[in-house]
Amino acid sequence: MERGELGIGIMSRGEVALIMSGISVTSGTIGQDLFGVTVMMTIITTVIASIILIRAFKNKLSGSK
Repeated sequence: MERGELGIGIMSRGEVALIMSGISVTSGTIGQDLFGVTVMMTIITTVIASIILIRAFKNKLSGSK
């Protein structure tokens, strides 16, 4: 595994953002509108990272043991 695949693989770690934004919205630090943006950003980042990660490993699978 190269550094590129590792970076792409950890790009979709959105659960921390969701937990922090959930705590922030319940404490009143951020509003519902910013919470919605955080949720959408997490979903989009997770989907895009999955697609990119599949493409990154696609050519490497034929040469693996």
